[in-house]
Amino acid sequence: MPATALAHLSQFWGVRARIDEHGDLVGLSDPERVVHLMLCYTGEVGNGGHVQYFMNPGGAFAHETVEALNVLGAHEVANVLARTISLFPRGTVPKESRDRNSAVQQLSESAMAQLAVADQAVWQHSLDVLALSYLRQRSKDVLSLEQRD
Repeated sequence: MPATALAHLSQFWGVRARIDEHGDLVGLSDPERVVHLMLCYTGEVGNGGHVQYFMNPGGAFAHETVEALNVLGAHEVANVLARTISLFPRGTVPKESRDRNSAVQQLSESAMAQLAVADQAVWQHSLDVLALSYLRQRSKDVLSLEQRD
């Protein structure tokens, strides 16, 4: 099962993932970071929709997640996320949790309806096989720290 494999892999690199003093996600190799962002996004949207995603810590990385999804080749899902980002003032999702949560709470009824449509669009896609293939092609950069003696 690709989802199980990704869950096991992410448990290892997840302990290295952290947010530094500048608000950047660090501690991961590039391939790990790409898949980590995808997993955070699809997990949150799968659990509670885009509202949950944006209100939780992963939402701080929405712009980076669009890039990550495109790197994976998940262009349709990247476009869905980009459209949801455009609902925010100036098309920017705030990095700060308080500002991001306030922005979500101030979204119009129409914007909230668009988020619900976006939820459905993301739920139509499974990115696990795509992510696993991406990691396999970059295996030398995946869990490299854990493979050292």
